[in-house]
Amino acid sequence: MVKKYYEILGVSETATPEEIKKAYQKLALKWHPDKVAQSGLTKEEAEKNFKEISEAYSILSKEDLRNRYDNGETNFSENYDDEFSRDKAKMEEFKEQVDLLKELINNEEERMALMSRMIAINTLWEEVMTEPIVSPSEDLDSKLWAPYDCYQDKIFYLEIAFGEDGGLDKVNSPLHKFVEEMVNTIRKRREEIEVERINAKFSRVRNFAIEVIEEAMKKKGAKSRRFRRIFQL
Repeated sequence: MVKKYYEILGVSETATPEEIKKAYQKLALKWHPDKVAQSGLTKEEAEKNFKEISEAYSILSKEDLRNRYDNGETNFSENYDDEFSRDKAKMEEFKEQVDLLKELINNEEERMALMSRMIAINTLWEEVMTEPIVSPSEDLDSKLWAPYDCYQDKIFYLEIAFGEDGGLDKVNSPLHKFVEEMVNTIRKRREEIEVERINAKFSRVRNFAIEVIEEAMKKKGAKSRRFRRIFQL
């Protein structure tokens, strides 16, 4: 089924880039997860609508993609060299959405929520890119990583809790809990990787030393059997 991006944003096929941007901003504010209570929709319905308009904007706001769409193309999936390139592209798209929304938000609580999401994505991106880098597909069990896959999308929809004083309630906020758990998961695996690297380096040095000693013993006509037994080789 061909998605009707112009219809989703409520603009004509001859709409200017500025008209497309304004249409997206208006709808994004209406369907954004932080405005669910005001929209009268369920969280799932608002999330579905927000994803639809975000997808439409991501195509129609880029001249090359818009031209391809106008010419009948429907497949816009991108091929990335690796998962980090994919995540970086998603992060940049996330930041663009935040920038577009913050231009129109004048409610303090909504502004705090939006900035919290921006801080969250930056925190996780920095953690993901810290050496030694933990590759989800190579270094983490798929079941362990499953809750955090596509974390950029999840950060945009996770609820943010506020205290009675109007400030952020990080203890009871699903967003902040998600960030904390993901960071801890990555750091724990990073520590394990560092230990594995140290052990591997020690093993290489140890084996090299043994080879040197055995070679020296061989030249002197000594047998290395007892030597290897001492080192449990």
